[in-house]
Amino acid sequence: MRERERVNNSPKFFDFRFTKITTIFLCAVFLFFGFNDCVFALTDVAPHNMTTDSAPSPYVTSAGSTYSGYNAFHAFDGAFDETHRWMTNGLASWMQLDMGSGNTYVINSYAIKGQPATRTAQSPTAWTMLGSNDGSTWDTLDTVSGEPAWSAGELRTYTCDVAATAYRYFRINITAPNAYVGVAELYLYLAPEAVAYTLVGPTGVVNGGTSTNFTIQPDGIFTGIITPNDGGDGGTFVPSSLTWSSSASAQTFTYTPASAGAKTISTSDNGSLVDPSSLSFYSATYYTIQPADLWDNGYSTDETDYYLSSPFARLITTTNATGLSLTVWSTLYSSWANNSKVAVIVDGTPTLFTPTANGLNTFTLDNLATGTKTIELVASTQIITAPHKGTFLKSVAWYGNSTTITTPSNYNRVTIYGDSTGVGWNTTNPPTDAVGFLIKSELGGVSFLHEAIASRSLAIDSN
Repeated sequence: MRERERVNNSPKFFDFRFTKITTIFLCAVFLFFGFNDCVFALTDVAPHNMTTDSAPSPYVTSAGSTYSGYNAFHAFDGAFDETHRWMTNGLASWMQLDMGSGNTYVINSYAIKGQPATRTAQSPTAWTMLGSNDGSTWDTLDTVSGEPAWSAGELRTYTCDVAATAYRYFRINITAPNAYVGVAELYLYLAPEAVAYTLVGPTGVVNGGTSTNFTIQPDGIFTGIITPNDGGDGGTFVPSSLTWSSSASAQTFTYTPASAGAKTISTSDNGSLVDPSSLSFYSATYYTIQPADLWDNGYSTDETDYYLSSPFARLITTTNATGLSLTVWSTLYSSWANNSKVAVIVDGTPTLFTPTANGLNTFTLDNLATGTKTIELVASTQIITAPHKGTFLKSVAWYGNSTTITTPSNYNRVTIYGDSTGVGWNTTNPPTDAVGFLIKSELGGVSFLHEAIASRSLAIDSN
């Protein structure tokens, strides 16, 4: 259920846009003098003087169902009594307003006036608010269900879940009650003008590569240009600038660094908005993982080595990096996709990645918490005769400052032995972390699926 607010239903004496700063200041003054409502700054763009479904121009109303004499335009006629209201002909339905050619608005809230005293049960209890620019393809702006009973002529306001796009058509699609139902009046409120915007994005990329998307989100309607930069470091932004025209929508850009190392990404507009804080970004180079870095020195990162013997390999490192890019080599994906997964475990919390094909695969984990953390890179393999199948840790690039690779303790090692289910199998000191992926092992021609689970034990199923 949406938050309900009291709404000023007086004529639009304040029918102009307030900035948020102005609104906050005036609200503070009103509250200081004891006025509890501060809603006068809402700008209602719906008409409230309609006399037919197409007058005055350019407005046009319509409905999927109308009870005789209770036409859709009555939801915009500014009157309130038994006859001045829209009502369906016995079943839930929709009603819409066309603002006219060339007229579009970004709506971030709306209000509904319930039915008069003798008809309060005909007020809606569930609906969707929709927007469109062609009258046929609709976007959902808000969904409401489970509304309690209305009092006579009660006015309730609702904030839209989505308020970024300007629309020409607005429709309320009532879904309950599925009976005679409607609204006495419908109000459509403009989104406020933006005063600031947010900037979020990745924390790094491998040098020579292109980042994932950075996102800019104005906090209201904005017309202007916002330009990203890296402080003159020479990187490439696509697009090089972003343009808004009476819109509150989010836009994205990517960044390709010109060199390795730390970068600072910032944005600026034409001076009308408050710019957000800059973001730290790192253009990293790959570190090639060595067998000595892993808990089992018998493990190799060379995909041409057909005699690898580790069913399970992990690298443990302590780092203050805020992201990483991991490359692995998989020879297992085509036959055992679910067993080819790798895990990146950050302070005990695993994130799983699955190769998309045999050969080289790259996985990125971004926006990690700042500060020192323990990161474990874990790969599963399949022990069979040559050629060995598995997913092997190859290299890792850290986004941020230096890392220290520590020597892991053997208590993290998994040992599985036995040549058949009849002879038996055993595990010694299972992993201390819930890795969460399958490890495929074949011993003496008998294969097992081993899954590390949250209880920190291994579940075995014959295969």
